[in-house]
Amino acid sequence: MPWYVVSYDLRGNESQEAYERIGNALKTATDWCKPLLSHWIVESPLTASQIIDRLFSVGAIDDDDGLIVLETTMRGQFRRIQSPAVEWLRERVATF
Repeated sequence: MPWYVVSYDLRGNESQEAYERIGNALKTATDWCKPLLSHWIVESPLTASQIIDRLFSVGAIDDDDGLIVLETTMRGQFRRIQSPAVEWLRERVATF
């Protein structure tokens, strides 16, 4: 099942409710982590386009907001990540 990096900028509707709607939608993924503000890593059977459609459907993201969904290999490095995300990343990211 693919892994995706999801990142977004809310422009104009930066309410706590909007962030919670997005977070709740992303938490429906098979597995997920939020290592940085507005930055998630999710495992999902959906395509990147389907993830974007789902995020638009929760009513927190609109046409003036920025949104990126990229499939990832889960290989890389990370630094200065707070717990519990750091443990999640150590278990799943192949570092090199």
